Amino acid sequence: GLEVFMQDGSSVLFAFESKLVRDHVYAAMQSQPALAHLGRASLLADMTRRWQAREMSNFEYLMHLNNEADRSVNDLTQYPVFPWVVADYTSRTLDLRNPATFRDLSRPIGALNEERLRFFLE
Repeated sequence: GLEVFMQDGSSVLFAFESKLVRDHVYAAMQSQPALAHLGRASLLADMTRRWQAREMSNFEYLMHLNNEADRSVNDLTQYPVFPWVVADYTSRTLDLRNPATFRDLSRPIGALNEERLRFFLE
């Protein structure tokens, strides 16, 4: 497929019969002066800077990272991935100031506790 992102953040996913047809359409789009910016170098460094400066939310940054990895909400086979950060699934409300609300990000998912680690090591 070919996904085109608009300036307002929306996108359109085009599905083609073959990669060859997709490549022809993409080449035709690139030949248009108004679309000359297609295929330019990644904006990852700029997006990372904007995220670090708190000019964009964590969600917006993660969506950009997913887009860089060709993951899209428009393609269920390549749906975006988000990190698992919450550890408290029993409280009615989450205290975002309490470190126990979040999982220990220094450990991989498989090693969050000793029982889970033993299960995955076996």
